[in-house]
Amino acid sequence: MNIDYKTATEKDIDSLLLMMSEFYKHEQIQFNNEILKSTIIDLIQNPFLGKIWLINVNSQVVGYFVLTYIFSLEYGGRNALLDEIFIKKDFRGKGIGSKTLNFIEQQCKIDNIHVVHLQVKKFNPSAKKLYELNGYREVDRTFMIKLID
Repeated sequence: MNIDYKTATEKDIDSLLLMMSEFYKHEQIQFNNEILKSTIIDLIQNPFLGKIWLINVNSQVVGYFVLTYIFSLEYGGRNALLDEIFIKKDFRGKGIGSKTLNFIEQQCKIDNIHVVHLQVKKFNPSAKKLYELNGYREVDRTFMIKLID
């Protein structure tokens, strides 16, 4: 199985939106095609904010991931947030997730990023197990948000 990664371009938006609709349904996140399309374009056009990568197996797109960049004094400067990672159902459990997490770490080293943050839903124990097997751990913090209208 040949796995490779390609930075997404505007030509990939329709493919991304199809995968995102499946991911958002699974994660019980509200999906708004027009807002997401606009947000994807914004991210692709502003790589300083982050990047979207397509996950390919034998030249077939089987998933994607999104890294966005944040800055933290505590963690020594620029950090990455693994905002989304999705692998199509038929390709899960084949080591693609672990290889992708390894690729993410290598990209972060290249970009002088020393910390990757992520969130995992409590009802997704298989994803949590994947992250733990790859060295991610819970920290003594509670992730909180406030939506600003």
